Amino acid sequence: MEQTYIDGIFREMTSAEYAEFSALQEQAVKAPKPFLPIEPVPFWKAAWDLLSLKKADVYAAIEDPDERYLAELDIEGRKSYRRDDPVVVRLSQLLDFPADQMDTLWVYVQDHYE
Repeated sequence: MEQTYIDGIFREMTSAEYAEFSALQEQAVKAPKPFLPIEPVPFWKAAWDLLSLKKADVYAAIEDPDERYLAELDIEGRKSYRRDDPVVVRLSQLLDFPADQMDTLWVYVQDHYE
């Protein structure tokens, strides 16, 4: 019998149970992190830290003045961003960022900024 500490309690397990438990823990650690909503300030700080990207760069990349104005309203008016938010998807496309690069930025913000 193996003895392990789970949820604040020592538990005894057979070797097979312990192996299964260890495998489940390993899977949980490797599971992809969910994309949580993030606030604008941490998002833009990370964009600057990792990509040297400022909001002004985004606005400058939009040639049409009406579209630029609407983008400014959309970006500035949000209390949080979601990874699947159309404005975030559009931002990725506008700046020619692959989805995996935006995913990396998203996870970095979640892990390093409040």
